[in-house]
Amino acid sequence: MIMNKTLLKKILCDDLCDKLQNYGYEFVTKELLFYKNDANSIYKIISFEFSKGGHLKIFAFCWVSEVQLRGYDMSDFPKDIFMVTKNRIGTKGFDKGESLWACENEKECRESLREFTRILDEEIIPWFNSVVTREDFVDAIQPRLKEEEYFDAMKADILNNN
Repeated sequence: MIMNKTLLKKILCDDLCDKLQNYGYEFVTKELLFYKNDANSIYKIISFEFSKGGHLKIFAFCWVSEVQLRGYDMSDFPKDIFMVTKNRIGTKGFDKGESLWACENEKECRESLREFTRILDEEIIPWFNSVVTREDFVDAIQPRLKEEEYFDAMKADILNNN
């Protein structure tokens, strides 16, 4: 069967919901993402983008509302969130391998998600577990963003909302 967003939602739930729910994540089907909010209001997010060309992009990142430069209405969560920490999950791990995962049909998509599960256990969950404090979050922000003129103000907002 040719892949579409509805089938992808089903596959994600079949293949990942139990595993990620055991880690404490919730699945937002409309946004194709899993998230967990920890005690320091640091969200751990895994999101999936499907293209009609039969490809899947996967992102894993931490988020706090203070990174939104114009403020953020939490009733909109998880829409339009700004990724400032690690993000792209390639076929070989964080920023490694192909950025597009094969997802043209159900079989191909399930095979990709099996490989993603290995990366989830070996890289993503350990990295998420290392971002515990707001200081850890600031340390995890991508280096290129730390050079932006708005960084100091954003950092102050993040650290002052402990």
